[in-house]
Amino acid sequence: MTIPEMSTEPKHIPVIFVSSKNQKADKVWAQMQGAKDLIGKPGDAKEILAALAAL
Repeated sequence: MTIPEMSTEPKHIPVIFVSSKNQKADKVWAQMQGAKDLIGKPGDAKEILAALAAL
């Protein structure tokens, strides 16, 4: 199931995955699901803030 399939509305809410998986293939998979970003654990505060600022 992709992110757009989870809900019919609102589709404008950006999604950032936080996961223990942080390989390039995992980031590509997250983007294919509709996520704006994937942050690997342990997440760095600066990385999380940068991802949020990019939204």
